[in-house]
Amino acid sequence: MTFGCSQKQNYIVKGTILNPNDSIISISIGADLLTGQYPSNYKTEYEIDENASFRIPLIVESQNKISLFYNKFRERIDLILLEKGEVIISVDGNNHVETLKFAVSTAI
Repeated sequence: MTFGCSQKQNYIVKGTILNPNDSIISISIGADLLTGQYPSNYKTEYEIDENASFRIPLIVESQNKISLFYNKFRERIDLILLEKGEVIISVDGNNHVETLKFAVSTAI
């Protein structure tokens, strides 16, 4: 067993934004919690499709913080990715606070 080493994990962050008011969802990946290093060379913008859905595949260090931005950067969702798997988000862009829902699956 190795202690103090981060491991890259596969994640998928996906979901639906009803009334998105935008066609793009942006992502920001935080610094690795152990090394303090920020990742580079990752895609920062993803399309919200005609069904108001998005899908963001990630390979990042475990226990990493990510932020999602939509509605022209007026709305933000912060997540800490713990286990590899899927995070499924549902939100209404016109009522972010009262409609934000998460589901997590560790099987991909």
